[in-house]
Amino acid sequence: MLGTTCTFKNLQPTQTGDCTAEVFFRCVKEEDLQSDLEVFRKIAAEYEIEIEEILEDEYHRPASLTSEGYRFIKSCVEEQFNYAACAPFILPAGTDARHFSDLSDVVIRFAPIDINSQQYASVHNGNENIGMDAVARAVEFYKNLLKKM
Repeated sequence: MLGTTCTFKNLQPTQTGDCTAEVFFRCVKEEDLQSDLEVFRKIAAEYEIEIEEILEDEYHRPASLTSEGYRFIKSCVEEQFNYAACAPFILPAGTDARHFSDLSDVVIRFAPIDINSQQYASVHNGNENIGMDAVARAVEFYKNLLKKM
């Protein structure tokens, strides 16, 4: 969650017996992307894998840690989840939040849920699940947040 993520998707067999795939890299820093791509290219060359690079800039400006919006959310998190650190990290997914980056200086990507390791492993997989107590706690968080606004 603090560095580069690499995700493969749309693996497709070809008529020649080969296959194609899309690979997505998400990085905290641009220099990480360049060095990680170089490692990826080197490994691909060892296995005679052809790479067609299509670079899309998915970087979205993070919220300032000193902004009023971030401080507000942080205080709400610390009030209800006082055992958890409230800190930004790279989100290895394209959330709808990216559509609001040009509209607001503070776009917070946050889900007030506690999940165990089994539930974490189930995210976007078969039998994705979350405990009812976690859902109730999330609802309570949002109710408190809205009352403070």
